[in-house]
Amino acid sequence: MPLADVQLSILAFPQRWTGAALETRVLLLPTGDPTIAPSPPSGLPQFAGTTWSLRAMVVPGLDALMGPDPGATPGTMPFPFTAPAPANALALFNAIGAQFPIVPPDPPAVRRTRFANIAFRKHLPASYTNAFAFERPGPGTTIGNEFGCALRDTAVGTLEDPKPPATVTWGAVLSFALRQPLLARALGLLHDVTIPVAPSTLLNAGGWLYIELDPAGPIALTNTAAVRRYAARMPALAATPRPLFAAVLLPVGLTTGQYDEALAESAIYDDGFAKIVHAAQAVTVDAASASHDMIPPATDTGIDLGWERRADHALVQPPARGVARPRRREKRRDRSAARRRRCA
Repeated sequence: MPLADVQLSILAFPQRWTGAALETRVLLLPTGDPTIAPSPPSGLPQFAGTTWSLRAMVVPGLDALMGPDPGATPGTMPFPFTAPAPANALALFNAIGAQFPIVPPDPPAVRRTRFANIAFRKHLPASYTNAFAFERPGPGTTIGNEFGCALRDTAVGTLEDPKPPATVTWGAVLSFALRQPLLARALGLLHDVTIPVAPSTLLNAGGWLYIELDPAGPIALTNTAAVRRYAARMPALAATPRPLFAAVLLPVGLTTGQYDEALAESAIYDDGFAKIVHAAQAVTVDAASASHDMIPPATDTGIDLGWERRADHALVQPPARGVARPRRREKRRDRSAARRRRCA
């Protein structure tokens, strides 16, 4: 199902296992203008102000998701519930639309072309590589001075550069809203539900949880591809309560693709705890460099804390101090030759 067809995504984020129930957070994520019905018509109503009849599907067995219809797995437990529309959701969406100059996004082909040659790399600081038996950087990561050199070699802006657009899309607005939980709830994006699991031993060997539109509800889809469901992997759950965390969500109904890495990551972090935590304090005035042959910091700049996102990745250290380096570079031109040697 191509993503261009999706008009509503439903994501399940389990929070805690009580011993007999799953405390879950549900994210409803529309595309396009949430104040009007999606186009082309699919049977979905406008998102803003709609009360959603949903159904949680608790699927036993870790292999059950890999098929066109996981809900047909023997023992699957459905749990219908309602995600009510917040009282002022429509008025809030309209107020946001009046406040910001919102425009439709560029066509997918244009966006793919724009970002075709853009890649992201992650810097692995020494505090991370020293925290465990590190062998070599993984794909898309870097060590040493490459990060600092890239910052220093970045071309500065000019007056001829185009200005950032003064407009935003609804997708950008919703991404901002998701950073403010109170606003996300007021818009109807986030909902909480407690799902009783019967029998309580259903997930003793693990399984999956996903949320879908209730087939018995008032919405009759004319295009089922308009709604995409995402499932969270459930670890083996016994009678003991424990926290849950969905590091990765997988699309429901997948039959092809390579998901080994995603499945491994979801298993490693299903308790919500990082496995490698590291800390560092700047030893030079240049926070982007790990070298010890530069000027020590004149003041205490605090401590950087980080943890791995995956087994071979660390969080990028905050770049705020490194961004300002070009100003100091002008004052230390006599050091440029040494820097060039390190960056060569």
